[in-house]
Amino acid sequence: MPVGPNRIEYYATVNDLTTWTRPWTFNLPWERDDDYKMFEYACHEGNYALTNSLRGERVQEAEAAKTREAGK
Repeated sequence: MPVGPNRIEYYATVNDLTTWTRPWTFNLPWERDDDYKMFEYACHEGNYALTNSLRGERVQEAEAAKTREAGK
């Protein structure tokens, strides 16, 4: 909920009686930060593939190094 022109307070209640003995509530106060950049989720959802792309590149580099060593 907005509590001022540059601040909101986010409240949430956790109600999971299989984990906790009773519901509990927490608060996250957020201050405005004009330097903060928000990115659309869709722009980053594919980043999980980055690890595999890099891993594949490292394998290719290792194979090329072996081929160079074998040719000497």
